[in-house]
This record gives sequence, structure tokens and C-alpha cells, in this order.
Amino acid sequence: MSEEENRETGAADEGDGLGANPFEMVQEIERILADDPGDREVSEDSIEFPLPDALQLIPHRYLKEVDPEDVYGETVLVTPDNLFKQLAAGKVMVPLSKLAYYIPLHLIYHAALDEESMVELPLKKVVKAVGLDELRRRTPENFRLYDISVFDDPFKEGDASLTEDAGLLLDDEEPEAG
Repeated sequence: MSEEENRETGAADEGDGLGANPFEMVQEIERILADDPGDREVSEDSIEFPLPDALQLIPHRYLKEVDPEDVYGETVLVTPDNLFKQLAAGKVMVPLSKLAYYIPLHLIYHAALDEESMVELPLKKVVKAVGLDELRRRTPENFRLYDISVFDDPFKEGDASLTEDAGLLLDDEEPEAG
């Protein structure tokens, strides 16, 4: 079979070593799919998070044996719900399944994709991933100041007076006989 016919029919080249072992073929397909960024749903709440840090957040029962040098410098896409609202509250949480979604499958077990427990992302890493320019862009330049000096202070002592119809009994009062 010619090389052109192989491309047209999708037949494996005998010299690539993948045609004989289905397990190797599956691993190669998983590697290619994990490395393909084409299906990423990028939203304004998405951040590129360091892969080594993401792996540290995943419980050990879902991790495969990984050499830390193999993932150094790699990132994964993480999309927390309402990222900037969570940042304003000082805590960013994401379901484990969302964190694991873009981690290559040769690093984790598939069961991690079904785990819905929440994981807290390190705030410093999230802020670094968002970037100062994006944070500045989302911070209002002008703050509104309101003059509230014209309003009475509801907490000022001595201004409150009880009326008869208030329905309150003070400690030294007796209820009226009816």
C-alpha cells in the first residue's frame, strides 16, 4: 500500500510501531487529545494555572506516578465559577472535576473527572495567573463618596425614647392588669 493510500484510508504505517499494540495506540490517542488545546472553552474566568500546583491539589488516590520534572513549566486551563467575585471574597474554589478536566490523562486517573468535591486554589497563584493588568482593568478608577452627615446617626446614645404604644416592657415595669 502506498503512503498516499495509507493517508486516505487511515491505515497505520508499518514502521511507526503503533499498528500491532492497541494499548500503545490508546495511549498515543490520549496523549494527542490531552495536548490538543483546540477544544478548550476559554471564558473571562479562565486562567492558566501551573500544572505542578494543580497536581498538588488533587488527592493522591487520583494521581498516577509523575516525575515533577516532567510537568515543570506546564500549565492547565482552570475555569472557576465567578472568578473575580470569588477573588473579591478572598477565596477561590473549584470542583475537582473542573480542575482535573484539562490535566493530561497520563497524569491522573479518569475517576478524578467525576469527583465533585471542592478544592481551594492558592490565592497567590490565582492572582499571579490572572495578572496585574487584568486586575487593574477590573478595578474601578473612580470611587463614589457619599455625604451621610445630613442623616441622623441611628446608633447615637440617648436619642431613643419609648412610647406607650411601643409594646415593650422594661425590667422595672409591671404589666398592666387588663
